[in-house]
Amino acid sequence: MHDNVSLEITYQSYWRESPHTFEIEPYFVKIFKQRWYLIARSPYYDNIRIYALDRIQNISVTENKFKIPDNFIPEEYFVHCFGIINEAENYPPCIVQLKVSGWQAQYFRSLPLHHSQKELERTEEFSTFECFIQPTFDFRQELLSQGEDVEVLKPEKLREEMREIAGLWKRDFQTGQEGYTLAAALLFGKDDVIQQIIPHYKIDAMVRVENVERYDDREYIQTNLIEAYDILMGFVAKHLSDQFYMEGDQRMSLRTKIFREVVANLIVHREYTNAYPCKFTIFSDRVETENANNPRGQGKIDPTNFSPFPKNPTIAKFFLQLGRVEELGSGVLNVSHYVKEYSGGEASFIEGDIFRTIIPITKISAADKTENTDDVTNDAINGAINKATSSTINDVVNNAINDAVEKGVIDNLSDAVIDGVVETMRIIHTTKGGVRSKDIISQIKKSSSSVDRYLDILRKINLIIFQGSNKSGKYLVKPGTVLSKKPED
Repeated sequence: MHDNVSLEITYQSYWRESPHTFEIEPYFVKIFKQRWYLIARSPYYDNIRIYALDRIQNISVTENKFKIPDNFIPEEYFVHCFGIINEAENYPPCIVQLKVSGWQAQYFRSLPLHHSQKELERTEEFSTFECFIQPTFDFRQELLSQGEDVEVLKPEKLREEMREIAGLWKRDFQTGQEGYTLAAALLFGKDDVIQQIIPHYKIDAMVRVENVERYDDREYIQTNLIEAYDILMGFVAKHLSDQFYMEGDQRMSLRTKIFREVVANLIVHREYTNAYPCKFTIFSDRVETENANNPRGQGKIDPTNFSPFPKNPTIAKFFLQLGRVEELGSGVLNVSHYVKEYSGGEASFIEGDIFRTIIPITKISAADKTENTDDVTNDAINGAINKATSSTINDVVNNAINDAVEKGVIDNLSDAVIDGVVETMRIIHTTKGGVRSKDIISQIKKSSSSVDRYLDILRKINLIIFQGSNKSGKYLVKPGTVLSKKPED
C-alpha cells in the first residue's frame, strides 16, 4: 500500500464454492469485531470492495502501479457505517432512535453502536439512544441480535423493515389486522403470556437411569425458547459426561457439538399447534427426544440423502443469528458424524407425526451419574471450563473470559475489571436463591455502572442467567456450571 502497487490475491468468498484469483488495488485495512479487512479497489468491477484477510489464501505483489484518488480519505470512508458495509446509495445515513431496556442500556453506554450515538432519555426501565448512521445489513443484524431489549423508534421505514425481517409482525390481508406472531411470543414472551397463548406448551427433561418408571431428575420448562435452550443445555452438562477431543489443532467439546444441535432441533422444528409434550430423556445408554411434527415423510432419515425443510423459519432464523444452530440441514450431518466419536454408535432420526431422535451414549451407571453431577466440567458454556481440576471460581471465570476473547465475544479486559467480574461471580455463587444487582453493588463497593458491566460480561460468557422482571429479577449461576471442587480434592 505504501508503494501503491497492485496485488494479486487468491480469495475464498463465502458466496463461491471454490477460490478465485484476481488483482486488486489496496487502499487501507480495518478491524471490526476481531477480524481484519482489506479495503481495495477492484479494477474488474471498478469499485471499492471489502476482503476479509482470513479469506485470502495466497497473495503476491504485481508490477502494476495505481494511484489512490486525491479525494479519498480512509478515515471518512466508514464515518457513517456500523461496521464494514458502506452502501450510502442504497442506505443513506439517517437519524436512528432506539429504545433500549434498562439492563441492555448499560451495554450501549459502555460500547456505543456508533461514534455519533447519544443518550436522549434515561429511566429505570429503558433509555432512548440516537445516532446518525447508515441502516445497512450488518447494523440491522446487530439490532436483531439484541432481541426484545432493543426497539427501533425512528425512522418509521426502518421500524417496519425490522419487524418484517424478523418475521415477528404480520398483517392479515383479509381483515387488515396487524399484530405479533406466535414466533414472537415463543421467542421473547414472558412465561404467563406464553401460557395464555399456548397453554399446552412445555418441555419435559428427565433422567431415567436408576428409576426408569419415574425419574432420577427432572426439569419442567415453560419459559421462552431462548431461555429454554440455555436450561436444556445446562441439564445436558449436568448429567452427561464429555471427553477430550481434537479436531485439527483445536480442542472442542463433543457433548456441546452434538447436543446444541439436538436441543435446537427439538425447539426450532417443533409443531407448536400440537399439544403433544416435548420430551428430552436421558437413559443409561441413550438420549431420546420427542416432539410434535408436521412430517414430510415417514421413517428413518438417511443423513447422507435427505432434503431439509424449515418447519418454523422465523424461529430457525433467530437461532441461527444467535449462533445456537448451524445452517439448515447441517445439524443432522454434524450429529451423525460426532456421535461416532462420542460413543461409537449411530444417531437415529425418525420422521413421523412425532419426530424422534436417538443419540447413543456411553452407558451410565449410578456411580457415574453421581460423579458426573459433582465433577463434570461445563463444556456446554462454549468451552469455558477446560478441566475439572481447575474448577474454582477464579479459574472458571478466567478461562471463560480467555475463551470469549479468543472468539471475539468480548474485548480484552484489564486486571481490575477481571477481579471485579470474579468477585461478582463469587457473590452470585454464594447467595442462595439468586441476588439482585443492588445487593451486589452494596457488597462489592463499586458503582452501579461497574457492576452492570461485570454482570454483562458474565452473561456474555454464559456463566449466569437472569430470572424475573427488570425491577425485581435476580442473577443466578447458570445451570450446570461447576464452581467448586469436592472436599476430598
